[in-house]
Amino acid sequence: MKKVVVISLLLVLAFSFNTMAKDSYFNTKLGVSFSSNQNWEIIDDFNINLDLDPGAVFAVEYLNPVTEHVDLGLGLAYQFEKEYDSSIYGNDDSTASFIPAYLTLKYNSGQIYLVSQFGYSSFDLDYDGDDDIDIDTDGGLYYGLGAGYKFAENKFWELLYSVSNGEIKDNSGSDTEKIDVENSQLTLSFGMSF
Repeated sequence: MKKVVVISLLLVLAFSFNTMAKDSYFNTKLGVSFSSNQNWEIIDDFNINLDLDPGAVFAVEYLNPVTEHVDLGLGLAYQFEKEYDSSIYGNDDSTASFIPAYLTLKYNSGQIYLVSQFGYSSFDLDYDGDDDIDIDTDGGLYYGLGAGYKFAENKFWELLYSVSNGEIKDNSGSDTEKIDVENSQLTLSFGMSF
């Protein structure tokens, strides 16, 4: 599934750059994610909720207007490492980061716009604890919904609720344990269009 999503995004990106219209533009965004929460589903009905500290998010998007009000494009964001507020396996120094690659759809209505994102997010857990624990991570589905306000011709504020999914594989025992991870966060960003 991961390969299909990545190949699809690359094909759309290649097509977009080959048919670049004069109205196409890039967005860069720098923001702070807060209200970050991770839900770990360890066994079917056993979940752990973990809070993460606020963290920085940087994103770059390429958008192309397809109608008077709708823009379609691709984006890539880096959600910098964030520390967990509570301990994982008795350890307080673990961090998590995500890198979503996504399709974005933007509906413009004057100075206010709505945005949706859908794609794949890589997931990395930097576990700084017991050396006997062997952990691997995989990414998963990513989606986001938000709204923005353009306060100048090329400057805007954006509020985005996003969810990144992933998986932790604990290989330390005789059987590999899989833990589904769902990271939800609210991000406030300042952006510029070029």
